[in-house]
Amino acid sequence: MTFIKTARLKLHPLDVDQLRQLQKGRLYLERSLGLKPSEMQISSTMLAEIEDAMHFWLQFTEEHPEAYAWGTNWEIILEQENISIGGIGLGGTPNKDGLVTVGYHIDPRKRRQGYASEALGGLRDWACAHPACLAMIAFTPIENTASQSVLTKCGFEKTGQVTEEGIACYSWRYDAPETS
Repeated sequence: MTFIKTARLKLHPLDVDQLRQLQKGRLYLERSLGLKPSEMQISSTMLAEIEDAMHFWLQFTEEHPEAYAWGTNWEIILEQENISIGGIGLGGTPNKDGLVTVGYHIDPRKRRQGYASEALGGLRDWACAHPACLAMIAFTPIENTASQSVLTKCGFEKTGQVTEEGIACYSWRYDAPETS
């Protein structure tokens, strides 16, 4: 199984069975992973996004069991406390242009401690280590300056403004380092 370890975090990609646990309820997933209950705070907007993403995650992990990590939620686990503090994920394997999208969320009680930057940096490095991944893209609502700061810290550059699902967003891009 693939895990990503950073200085303080463990990123755990959820397989199809673990996604089904999450679908039943966060506590079911946390118990199955041997985590302490997080009582994670998630906004109604983020809950709706997760519910929408769940359909994609389940389909992707069922259809691509060998590459499921590219199209699932990765639980962000604070190792010292053995609790989940958020999620991060990719939008599938890199497309024909080598692009992959990324999104993430952190429990509001754990924000402003560098966890989002640490998790994004870990997943970015993992994805960009694969030759098929040439760049990562992300979208942030224009008013979400905290997420924009995370992307900037992780080397993403603002590339423009778009509308994603009816929300005015900035688009961001990180180009994978060239290897020789």
